[in-house]
Amino acid sequence: MAVGSSIPYLGYDAFVAIAQEETYGTRVTGTTFVEFNSESLKRETESKKLDSINTTRNPQKQVSLNQTISGTIEIDANPGVDGFAILCGHAMGGTIASSTLAAGAVAHTLWEGNMELNSPTTTATNAVALTVQVRKGGTDQFSFAGCRVNAMTISGEVGDVVKASFDLMGKSGTSTSDSLTPAFSTIIPCNFDGITIQTSDSVGGSWTTEIFESFEVNVENNLTEQRGLGSVNVHGLPPGMRNVGLKLTQQYDTLTAYNRYTSRTATAVQIIMNTGVTLTAAQSTYSMAIRFSKVHINTVAPEVGGPDPISIEYDCDVMGQMATTSGYAIQMQINNATANYQIT
Repeated sequence: MAVGSSIPYLGYDAFVAIAQEETYGTRVTGTTFVEFNSESLKRETESKKLDSINTTRNPQKQVSLNQTISGTIEIDANPGVDGFAILCGHAMGGTIASSTLAAGAVAHTLWEGNMELNSPTTTATNAVALTVQVRKGGTDQFSFAGCRVNAMTISGEVGDVVKASFDLMGKSGTSTSDSLTPAFSTIIPCNFDGITIQTSDSVGGSWTTEIFESFEVNVENNLTEQRGLGSVNVHGLPPGMRNVGLKLTQQYDTLTAYNRYTSRTATAVQIIMNTGVTLTAAQSTYSMAIRFSKVHINTVAPEVGGPDPISIEYDCDVMGQMATTSGYAIQMQINNATANYQIT
């Protein structure tokens, strides 16, 4: 069929499916579907025109070089969607340890890790990467294997749904005919009115609820492409030093934050996002908590730009602490009805 002779593929007919890999780069069939707002996953190939002298002014030969898999998936943050929990877990790079709160209610703790040794239990298989399959309309399906989360951003502000984006890098990409049947969660995502932000001297201390206007959490894994002779694809994407960032916006009505800034006092921060949807056992709701054990406020500079209420944005350094049970830079907890996120 000639291009342009029929109805074009339409974005509303697309889906994203993910599955965890136990062998890096070995494609597996997607089993978990994610409603998304946009995606940009693609395979790109470098090329080179050879400068060989061939009695003409025109290059006659071209060779293909490195292949790169990359792109971003943007979604609404929803603890009731398994795909969201799995993406967050792979951004953290560690285990997703599950504990039962009551029948039908499970708490999943997402730990930091190196993206390799991240089995939830001693009997489970390590989940080392993701296969991401995208139907981009019609019946065409693109599969990307060996995907890891290079960066994650979760943000919320007054008047909007909590947003999440995941920047991915992968090993290989292929196109096939779609053979999956998508299924989606009925749980609503986190909204701004379900956000609570608390501070404390330490994670184990007493939490104080403060009113904020917005937040943004960033996790950068700084993946490195490992390449070798014999393949146009990467053979590994090891993580570098982790960088965790936190930005908070708050009305300016006290010197508390300024005093923390000038004294270089570390603060523990907890962001709780509640959907308001009750779990089966009524012991909890579909919710998510993001915890930081050691936060240093970098900038405290309220600016007066007119007669309106003054706001202040905190740009924070998030640090880890060695040899403590709460020594993580960042930890997440997701409460939902899923038993666990083990491969086996």
